Amino acid sequence: MKRKPTKEPKARLRGLFEDLMRDPAEIGVLSFCKHVVNLLALPAEQWWPAFKAHYTARGEVDENKVATDLATWGPIASRVVELQLARRSEAPA
Repeated sequence: MKRKPTKEPKARLRGLFEDLMRDPAEIGVLSFCKHVVNLLALPAEQWWPAFKAHYTARGEVDENKVATDLATWGPIASRVVELQLARRSEAPA
């Protein structure tokens, strides 16, 4: 039996976009889009369609691509390093 596709990945992608739009531009959408896809050349009303297209292949959201881009984006990558260093310093010797 073929599994029915879920809309959850699309909703998560939309949520990410909306979260980035809510953050101050220099640390939100502008910073992330400089990292992965240049939306600045487009009118603002085309940002969501372009963002969605960047992460969609064969009609499905490529969540691995989203995850890779998030993990390598400066604010998240640096926070991961901070957490790893904190964990190492708390570990018993």
